Amino acid sequence: MSTLELQNYLINKISSIEDQTFLSTIQNLIDKQDIVESPYIISEDQKKAITEGESDTANGKTISHDAVINRTQQWFKEK
Repeated sequence: MSTLELQNYLINKISSIEDQTFLSTIQNLIDKQDIVESPYIISEDQKKAITEGESDTANGKTISHDAVINRTQQWFKEK
């Protein structure tokens, strides 16, 4: 399907939708596309945190997702 065909297909589908919430969700997705296409600028503090995280990963200073879940569940049980 070409880009033009896809656009026309989506236009036809969207024009038949009457659910305001669903249409608002589509609008939000379209609006976010503009954000995705613009360059993302990060601060020096963010760059530093990324570098530290990469260093921690390289040095094995990480825990698995499962371990995080287990720790979180244990923390909630103690509260």
